[in-house]
Amino acid sequence: MHRPDVSRALASFPLLDDVVALTTISLATRDLSRRVQLLTEGMSGLLGTRHEIPDGFFVPDPGRYRRHLLVDGGSAGYQVLLMTWGPGQGTDIHDHGGSWGVESVLHGALDITEYELQDEDGSCAELSVARRRRLEAGQSLGLLPPGDLHACRNASKRDVALSLHVYGEAVDQVRTFQSASHARYRVVQHNPVVA
Repeated sequence: MHRPDVSRALASFPLLDDVVALTTISLATRDLSRRVQLLTEGMSGLLGTRHEIPDGFFVPDPGRYRRHLLVDGGSAGYQVLLMTWGPGQGTDIHDHGGSWGVESVLHGALDITEYELQDEDGSCAELSVARRRRLEAGQSLGLLPPGDLHACRNASKRDVALSLHVYGEAVDQVRTFQSASHARYRVVQHNPVVA
């Protein structure tokens, strides 16, 4: 299996410099809702222009989607990840560990199902579908807890999709929700894997 050399790939990924600059500017806004809105709008503007994506990121892992850590924001605390989605690959229902974020599609499309938490008693939760949408290349979605529960899936059964994720802090522990019965889910702490 081929894994991209991230450090070499980043040298040929100028869009990332723009994303870092935009994220830094948005961090000056203390209001989290406004910050997410500014970054979501800014990302959509950035992605509306032509950008080259290093070829290595188009190689999927046959077993699951792959997370590539591009920026670990140090003292600012934010992270930027690129995710490679093989055909039909997706996530469980999950939150983002209390972090705000913006998810943007670079290539292909992602089907997003958003959920509302109806009830939770520690190890079990009741969820309802709040919205289904398809994010196409160039579109972005803002995430602000507690309204950040969703599942993502590559909309294509044949082609790779790529998405860029900016999170306000390191997302190294999330909750996933695994179906137990109709509308009831087991809550599981999960550490997402970074390639």
